[in-house]
Amino acid sequence: HSVSFFFRAKQQQYVICLEGEHIIEHALMQYIDLLLTNVGVGLDNVLLVDRLRNVAFKDSLTGLCSRNGFIAALERLQKNTNAHDYLVLIDIARLADINEGLSHDIGNLLLVAVAQRLQAQHQQTQVVARLGADLFAV
Repeated sequence: HSVSFFFRAKQQQYVICLEGEHIIEHALMQYIDLLLTNVGVGLDNVLLVDRLRNVAFKDSLTGLCSRNGFIAALERLQKNTNAHDYLVLIDIARLADINEGLSHDIGNLLLVAVAQRLQAQHQQTQVVARLGADLFAV
């Protein structure tokens, strides 16, 4: 005897097939179905929390740490104090003029280019973040 159970998670459908010598009672089948529904909801919740964490700690335009992500990184670094730590703030001068004169799309391209260069220069040893519209930190 075999029974198949279907459940959804992460916008995908999954199937679990059970085979055995005995017929599974209806009440047990309902319990398994409910359990798998809860498993699907749990998986969706884990993914949702992960997405929320990314939104809270990453800048959506550049992919760099956001202000919240930078503060969390500073707190981690503070626990591992190193005499060689430094903080650099970089302000993109006249970004508002670029946005007004050339368009916000061009301004966004500039911000992404700056983010990519900063990240390339400070790949694994430093934290690079976008703290505000035109303010970066390393």
